[in-house]
Amino acid sequence: MAKSIKCTVCTTRCPLAEANPDYPGPKQAGPDGERLRIKNPQLYDEALKYCTNCKRCEVACPSGVQVGTINLHVAYHSPCHLIKQGGYTMELLNSIPGLEVIMLDQKCCGMSGTYGFKKEKYETSQKIGQAVFDQLSGMAVDYVVTDCESCKMQIEMNTSFKVLHPLTLMAQSLV
Repeated sequence: MAKSIKCTVCTTRCPLAEANPDYPGPKQAGPDGERLRIKNPQLYDEALKYCTNCKRCEVACPSGVQVGTINLHVAYHSPCHLIKQGGYTMELLNSIPGLEVIMLDQKCCGMSGTYGFKKEKYETSQKIGQAVFDQLSGMAVDYVVTDCESCKMQIEMNTSFKVLHPLTLMAQSLV
């Protein structure tokens, strides 16, 4: 943020500043949006909730202020079928600026497609996934990331974490 010269070029490129009179523009909420990512209530500004995170302000900035750096700490759960196929996801996640990734132990979450949805398999499904749930319970991460919607459902049902697809984070990081 110290790199910003406060020239307001970002505001001229912001589609939201033009369309919404309640949005003060990226000069205030864009580059200063780092305040939102710091997660300190004293730094929060209501205007930040209007930002669409399109990052046009970042592209236009002559000072090179990066609004799009993610600055998140996530845990990655590799689905069983991707372990077998040879996954690519850690390489993808490690290419995202500002993203810190912890690779979880390669344990099954217990869902296995529709296995965990079956009444007669539910208890077994929970026992299979318990190692994943236990590992996550001691972590201080912003999100859990997985490529598999079944794993997502199982982890969200058994932990307090919101689970994202890796491409969601990739899209958020694009300039």
